[in-house]
Amino acid sequence: AQCAAGLLCFQRSDNETIPGCKGPGGGRDWDYCYNTSGLVELTGGNDDGATDLAACTGECDSDAQCAAGLLCFQRSDNETIPGCKGPGGGRDWDYCYNTSGLVELTGGNDDGATDLAAC
Repeated sequence: AQCAAGLLCFQRSDNETIPGCKGPGGGRDWDYCYNTSGLVELTGGNDDGATDLAACTGECDSDAQCAAGLLCFQRSDNETIPGCKGPGGGRDWDYCYNTSGLVELTGGNDDGATDLAAC
């Protein structure tokens, strides 16, 4: 295993978001280690009038529906929401997320690397 103890490898093929990480990374198909602790399960219903939604709660249509400091992550094909886990209510349901605490994607393309840190 290339990831440090307690981390998992997130396999991606089309620049998918890595849980707990931010940024484009080195390439659209580069895989990264990530930490599953602290991830919050996606929850919420599809209420167009919802406001003050917490992190990993949906379904939001704009940042205005999210609690202060959170943004609405718009998705069309079940993309991973930063800091969240689970499938959520639907492939195109959007969820509020917290940008603080996300780690910038870094690293090179070394097939022999071991003990890699998150992101």
